[in-house]
Amino acid sequence: MKLTDLKEVALKAPQLGAKAEIFVMRGQSTELIVSNQKLESLDKKSTQGVGVRTLVGERMGFAFSTELSLDSVKKTLNQSIENAKVTAPDKYNILPSANMALGDRETLAEVSFEEKLAQAMLAEKVAKKYDPRIIKVQRSAYGDSLAEIMIASSEGVLAEYTSSFYHAYVLSLAEEDGQREEGYAFDVVRKFNKLNFRNLGEEAADKAVSMLGARPIVSEKLPLILDREVVANILGVLADILSAKAVIKKKSLFADRVGQKVASPLITIIDDGTMEDGIATAIVDDEGVPMQRTVLVDSGVLLGFYHNSYTANRLQTASTGNGVKAGVKATVSCGPTNIYFQPGLASKEDMIDSLRRGLLINNVMGLHTANPISGDFSLGASGFLIENGKLVRPVRGITIAGNLLDLLSKVTRVGSDLRMYGSTGAPTLLVDGISVSGE
Repeated sequence: MKLTDLKEVALKAPQLGAKAEIFVMRGQSTELIVSNQKLESLDKKSTQGVGVRTLVGERMGFAFSTELSLDSVKKTLNQSIENAKVTAPDKYNILPSANMALGDRETLAEVSFEEKLAQAMLAEKVAKKYDPRIIKVQRSAYGDSLAEIMIASSEGVLAEYTSSFYHAYVLSLAEEDGQREEGYAFDVVRKFNKLNFRNLGEEAADKAVSMLGARPIVSEKLPLILDREVVANILGVLADILSAKAVIKKKSLFADRVGQKVASPLITIIDDGTMEDGIATAIVDDEGVPMQRTVLVDSGVLLGFYHNSYTANRLQTASTGNGVKAGVKATVSCGPTNIYFQPGLASKEDMIDSLRRGLLINNVMGLHTANPISGDFSLGASGFLIENGKLVRPVRGITIAGNLLDLLSKVTRVGSDLRMYGSTGAPTLLVDGISVSGE
């Protein structure tokens, strides 16, 4: 099926009393898991389908099919129109207008199955040999995927592109004196040669071994160095409430704060769908709107939110290219692309050196329980006690509590070590005076 075929079907929608948007996706993926230097599982999938949104007056309809043929697309269009007739009208419903975007046709790297398997085995081997206290590498995995997207609408949208990415992860287990600790390391990239399997094995093993002997500290208020992976997880929560959809639903602590200071002057948050080699980078979003770079928080000041076409129409602004679909079976939502904290100038080592007493936090649990409206949180955490500029011992069994806005306002140093964890990126942050509950 060609893009021109979809265009012809979409342009017939007005004759049926509707506007239409046709979204087609073809995909393939592979994942292999290694255990004890043997292939434990191999999963290969091929997916395809079409999702059609139609607008009949102010009523939005949706239908999908996993069959990809011209006849199936036409039937799905008709079903979507029928569905629209029984939905509630919403004057803000809209389909984006004319945009033509043709992207590069990517292909998966020409890497043999044997090489992929060998690299996953290498990561497992490196992790197992890292330290005698590593008793098991629970799994070492590799995966890749390729997706072809086509979008055509009666409103003049015509877009086609392909995207691919590669991922790998290692999960290790360490034991000493009856205590066990896990270590997990992962990476997701747009180019196969950017995956460093040896580093992933070492990282997973080091995370496990370094936490052996961890125990709580007394309750106190301390400066915290938040490891960049922890910061990326926090940003994942912030990303949800920086969505215009969350604002409209009154589920965002940032509502009514545009133009106000919401963080330390050192904090800048950017959503960039044009980032080179970004996992979420594409020429258009899932509505066919061009991707863009959007500064959400600039030097601590909230500039605005990211939008899809509906939220933009409702709040009388322009879409930021953040219309996203979770496959052809889902209608359009509003989500981040490549979102990250802009890096600063400090090094992690300098942050540690600067503290007489503090904590380096490398893991938190329960972030999903943070209140999106008030910003309050209480999280289980683990990491390392810092005394006189040195990491002295691992810490577990503590809780850090506070408020997201308060935490952002207390950032005193921002690291230069930005790393993207999939499509969410962060550097290390030093945060002053956070309540820690321990023994």
